[in-house]
Amino acid sequence: MMMKKINNNKTKNSCSLMARALKLLTIRPRSIEELRTLLLEREYPLEEINQAISQLIQLKYLDDISFIESWCYYRQHITPKGRWLVRKELAAKGVSPFDLEEHFDAFYSEEDEKKCLLHLIEKKSIKGILEQSKNIEKEHQKVVAQLVRKGFKLHHILEMLDRFQAINLDIYPEK
Repeated sequence: MMMKKINNNKTKNSCSLMARALKLLTIRPRSIEELRTLLLEREYPLEEINQAISQLIQLKYLDDISFIESWCYYRQHITPKGRWLVRKELAAKGVSPFDLEEHFDAFYSEEDEKKCLLHLIEKKSIKGILEQSKNIEKEHQKVVAQLVRKGFKLHHILEMLDRFQAINLDIYPEK
């Protein structure tokens, strides 16, 4: 009688573990290591966590390559960040260096970074930050500093600013 109760608790614990894991994955995509860490913090047994993770991988609910892809998309289109910072974030979330090396460039190329930069610069321009300031050089420096903090390479920032200014001069020639 006592033995049966222990088995029911173990089954119940496994169900709550899987439910917790699925709930964490519905909030946002996660890397395998990130999910393992979150479940360990909730004091589930490591053996059961590994079993649940194996099941989630088999069911294709958990995949580091898909996670890299979705994280890169998010960081290009929703809250733009540079390649350097995105790569650092993915490593901090437990994505293996091998997976990063093999797949990162396919999901976030240098060309993608430049497009992202140009879009951010255009947004700053629309807000009037780059054109209507009394001290345009100081505002220019602020924009560059903001973009560097977002993880963009300085030479890409300066290249895209030059390209943006060249486009604007073609559209709005000086009088």
